[in-house]
Amino acid sequence: MSDGRRRTPTGPHAALSLIVTLVAALALVSLAGCERAPQVEAHRFEGPIFGTGYNVTVYAALDEATIESLDAGIRSQLEQVDALMSTYREDSELSRFNRYPVGVPFFLSPATAEVIREALRIARLSDGAFDVTVGPAVNLWGFGPKGRPERVPNSAELAKALARVDIDALVLEGDTLTKRKPVYVDLSGIAKGYGTDRVTDYLESRGLED
Repeated sequence: MSDGRRRTPTGPHAALSLIVTLVAALALVSLAGCERAPQVEAHRFEGPIFGTGYNVTVYAALDEATIESLDAGIRSQLEQVDALMSTYREDSELSRFNRYPVGVPFFLSPATAEVIREALRIARLSDGAFDVTVGPAVNLWGFGPKGRPERVPNSAELAKALARVDIDALVLEGDTLTKRKPVYVDLSGIAKGYGTDRVTDYLESRGLED
């Protein structure tokens, strides 16, 4: 007759119970090992952009799907900037502005307007040392999209190029940019930094901080 209390198995029954418990525990440990979470690692994302290349390293615990998503997202952010501000692409927004007539307002995307506005601010702060209209001189020395010259430019060629360098010829009003003379804008000295900021904002929006 039972007194209602649970009794602890003894003898062979106790040994069998212990074996079953150990096997079950080992099975759980094995399953846990198979589903182990990703470890924090350095993940490198790189590729060609802006006539050069980019390299982004993220330290995080990422699965394969997230790595692929981040790779595409980083590349997309940089390609958007390239499509707007490249002097190497004839179809970019900046290239279209450089071909635009003098005195006619050109409507910019908000991103390009932001970069131009910052470039004008830095030009004022540096007393014109930073000047994005330096494009004619950049191209003359072979650092632009037209390739490398076969000789050093002479003084007459340099004077002609420098005559077109004039940050005061740019007038930005809201999102419209007008040139008072035929200047050529080259954003290489600032657009890459803007692209870096875009990538940083994107990664932070994905919850990544390192």
